[in-house]
Amino acid sequence: MRAEFVAWVTGQQSRNRTGDRAGVYGTDLGICWADGVGGVLVAYGDTFGRGWSGEGGAAGPRASHEEADWRSNVIARSDGGILAAGMRLDSWLTDRPGHARQVIPRDDRAGVREFTVIPTAGISVGRRNFLAYMSVRDWDTPGRWRTNYAGIAYSDDVGETWHKPEAAQWSNLPDGSQGWQMCAFARDGGFVYIFGTPNGRGGPVRLARVPENAVLDLNAHEQWTGAGWTRDQSRAAVVIPAPASELSVMFHWASGQWLAAHYNEHLDAIVVHTAPRVTGPWSPPHVVATAAAWPALYGAFFHPASAMAGTPYFLMSQWGPYNTMLMRLHLGT
Repeated sequence: MRAEFVAWVTGQQSRNRTGDRAGVYGTDLGICWADGVGGVLVAYGDTFGRGWSGEGGAAGPRASHEEADWRSNVIARSDGGILAAGMRLDSWLTDRPGHARQVIPRDDRAGVREFTVIPTAGISVGRRNFLAYMSVRDWDTPGRWRTNYAGIAYSDDVGETWHKPEAAQWSNLPDGSQGWQMCAFARDGGFVYIFGTPNGRGGPVRLARVPENAVLDLNAHEQWTGAGWTRDQSRAAVVIPAPASELSVMFHWASGQWLAAHYNEHLDAIVVHTAPRVTGPWSPPHVVATAAAWPALYGAFFHPASAMAGTPYFLMSQWGPYNTMLMRLHLGT
């Protein structure tokens, strides 16, 4: 199993020339999902404009955040195209022509110290779109950021506007061990499955599910124990061992298996696990892209259109260029 580079998706070096078209010169992650009306939405994290220094993201551009045109998150739309030729971004959610706007607002409540708010997963049920996000308190040391809470936002107008109900938020624990601070979504059999990891890059993966009509009701979420389902979150079993972060999960119809991709900091690589069922058992990690080839790589988010294709594709990030690229995943040896 291995991944190969197809094309840059964001940045001025990409076919999308996102700096010129959306004021997106540097951006984080690349979480894509089917929007329920025939297109694909792509959510990005911390995003910088023309004043960006070109040396990573949250570590701090040489310019101030204001001079660098910092937005905590932005969203693009893709209407299709042949992935083998690269991923096309057709439009952006904007606040003025040629400028992508922040879509998930920061938390301005008194007493909440929030540096940024980052999307971590997206999914649609009918025409309603859901976006998981984390409220980052501070970035701390590399790979050990701290969150206030995580939550699920929703949109009923195909991503134009988003709402962040407080009832759909997981408060973090004092030791940072709450297990759903970063999420991955999947749908199967009338349920939305929510894979979760703690804040940072050192934790394991756990699994919950909720009926499709109750995604925002955390009391309706059930956790997988390894043998069955419970509403006692403390009994949630580890389905993929640590370290895992920036996770994406997809059922790949052509191969008849579940795929889970994430960054593994011990291996300093993007890895993929396979499973016959959403609950597992999940295979050991298969290394598909390494930091030796792609220095400071992170994030691997499956493109939903490739679920039905013979070859899966995912978006991968690289810290120095601070942009995203499309990768083709070869499942064979």
